[in-house]
Amino acid sequence: MSHTTPAASGDALLHRQISAEAIDLLYRQSRVALVVALVNSVFLLYVLSGVVPNRTLLTWFALVMVLTVARSVITYRYFNQPPAPGTDNRWGSYATYGSLLGGLLWGSAGILLYVPDQVAYQAVLYFLLGAMGAGAFAAYTSFIPAFYAFFIPALLPILFMLFRDGDRLHFTMAIWGSAFFVSFIYFARNAYHAQIEAIRLRLVNQTLLDELRSKHRAAEQANLSKTKFLAAASHDLRQPLFALGLYTEMLEIESDIDRSHEIASLIRQSFFSLKGLLDSLLDISRLDAGLVKVERKNFYLQELFDRIVFDYEPMAIDKDIRLHVVDTSAIAWSDPVLIERVLRNLVSNAINYTREGEVLLGVKRCGEHYEIRVYDTGMGIPQDELGNVFEEFHQLANPERDRSKGIGLGLSIVQRLLALLGENITAHSKVGRGTAMCFSIPRGTGAVPLTLTERTPETRVGARILLIEDDEEVRRSICAFLGELGYAVLSADSGDAALQLLEHESPPELIISDYRLRGGENGVDAAEAVLEHLGVKLPVMIVTGDTAPARLREATSHGYRLQHKPVVPSDFRRAVAQMLNHGNPA
Repeated sequence: MSHTTPAASGDALLHRQISAEAIDLLYRQSRVALVVALVNSVFLLYVLSGVVPNRTLLTWFALVMVLTVARSVITYRYFNQPPAPGTDNRWGSYATYGSLLGGLLWGSAGILLYVPDQVAYQAVLYFLLGAMGAGAFAAYTSFIPAFYAFFIPALLPILFMLFRDGDRLHFTMAIWGSAFFVSFIYFARNAYHAQIEAIRLRLVNQTLLDELRSKHRAAEQANLSKTKFLAAASHDLRQPLFALGLYTEMLEIESDIDRSHEIASLIRQSFFSLKGLLDSLLDISRLDAGLVKVERKNFYLQELFDRIVFDYEPMAIDKDIRLHVVDTSAIAWSDPVLIERVLRNLVSNAINYTREGEVLLGVKRCGEHYEIRVYDTGMGIPQDELGNVFEEFHQLANPERDRSKGIGLGLSIVQRLLALLGENITAHSKVGRGTAMCFSIPRGTGAVPLTLTERTPETRVGARILLIEDDEEVRRSICAFLGELGYAVLSADSGDAALQLLEHESPPELIISDYRLRGGENGVDAAEAVLEHLGVKLPVMIVTGDTAPARLREATSHGYRLQHKPVVPSDFRRAVAQMLNHGNPA
């Protein structure tokens, strides 16, 4: 099997483009050459009429006319029927064969129309053939095979005739003609290389210009997308924050215990709504940063389907629609975690946009792959919107940004996750009839590994934790939360403050640090300084609200556990207990 590198493929494409341009230039210039050949043949007919036998002269002239008409027809077809891709060599061959026949005809004139003992007529023929050779230099040097095919057979016979006569005058003319012959071939090669290089530079410059224009358009589109992204994210972030502010104010003035619990529940809902948006933004940032790793293995698709039905059937029942899954025994080979995230986003999206009917999740075998399909009987997607639904924050029929209909990031995440797995997603839809989302994954073979249920680690009361956090409010809240769990917390607002604190305190068993600290310091550097000071290896958790891809890569480069604000308290509690019991995650 042959392998072609992108560079080699690009060179081959450029070579074909240069060849096509050279042949096109040949045909454009040869139109004038055909007219000149016709005029010169008429001139010879007039001058040599009565001097050369008429039968010979008229036969030669007729052949020149037939060839001129044939080449004119080919040229006409070339310009009125644009050459199909890959046919440039064929058109180049037509031009070369036509030039060869023309060269042979004009070369035969050097013998058939050569008048013995008539130097004046010989000189006319000699200079006319030289002029035809010069015309070939001007017309055919963009495609050197066509030039050689005409020039060599057109001039060699007359030179032979001059050398054959052998007297001083004819010998001198032959020597001069030979010098003309050799020098024109030399200059023709140079002119050919110069024209090819000019074509190459023009094509390369055009390619660079097209790439520059494409990048400029992409940059403009990216800027518009970023503006739209930030505007939508800002709106969706402000909504739950506004609700949180109102609920907090209500909680402060509420004296009834039952009502306070109700408000606390509303605060919790707003918190999870805010966290859902931030988690989606984080998913996109992690994908852009290349931090999502693919771990392929064999797994039963039905296990994923069962979990999705369990989680989303209540949502479907609330909307009075049916969530139906076609049972399957299929074993797939992919990353089950990423595939489950894809399916959850697709099913959630389908339920959100279906008012009545059903959402159907099924799988179909297609050769060595399984095609997973999510159908719905919802509102459908217009054909001109099918490509746009995979853009961030792009939602149909939700101009008011109702969060109950999603936030417009699900399909964008789906597309990125599948791209990470090397798969594509396709959408088919009819307005008012529903939508089908389809993607493929490889079939699995062999045994499916057992899934072990993870046990929640126990809290180690009294364990010492060092917290490095420069925001006083956040530091105070984390200290209070960890204290309620029974941990002994040492807190500092910087790496230096932590080192000073440890001069008088016992060493901790876990370090928790915010990533962004004051003065350009980051939590990774602060944790490294503490570990170096203690001379021991401790588990480290980095907590950050930064979702920039470059920051995510930097924060995870040391293998520490990364948690993103806002952290669900139960998840934070579980992570702290797990790290105290088992250290840094693998």
